[in-house]
Amino acid sequence: MQPISSSAALVPPLQASPCRFGRLYCIDQLCCNYSCAEPSSRQKKYIHLNNVATSAKMSPQAEFEKMAEDVKKVKTRPTDQELLDLYGLYKQAIVGDINSDRPVMDLKGKAKWDAWNSRKGMSKDSAMSAYITLAKEVISKYGL
Repeated sequence: MQPISSSAALVPPLQASPCRFGRLYCIDQLCCNYSCAEPSSRQKKYIHLNNVATSAKMSPQAEFEKMAEDVKKVKTRPTDQELLDLYGLYKQAIVGDINSDRPVMDLKGKAKWDAWNSRKGMSKDSAMSAYITLAKEVISKYGL
């Protein structure tokens, strides 16, 4: 596999290589040199910094799509209000202003319609940015 490069000058590149201790891949050779146990705090720091650098390189569209996938994988179900806010921002970012009539008999449909309608007039880029911010908050609050 190719080394995972980092844009930060102080962070050494991480390498995924076959592990001599039977694991599929090590974070880098330090892992195999000591033991193939949990990565050290030093290694975790490098991993975190590398992920931040990678995230900064993503286009807003790619980050939006990644957050849309990741938010579905949270350990605990977010509150109804958080889910409605995510829904409204997602629909506004993908479709734009709401283009349907408000449901009459469907309570869940009404709530979703109201959440989307509350974002009416917001640009797709603004909705995408707000969705990414909210999704990150939800993921950090409930964990993956």
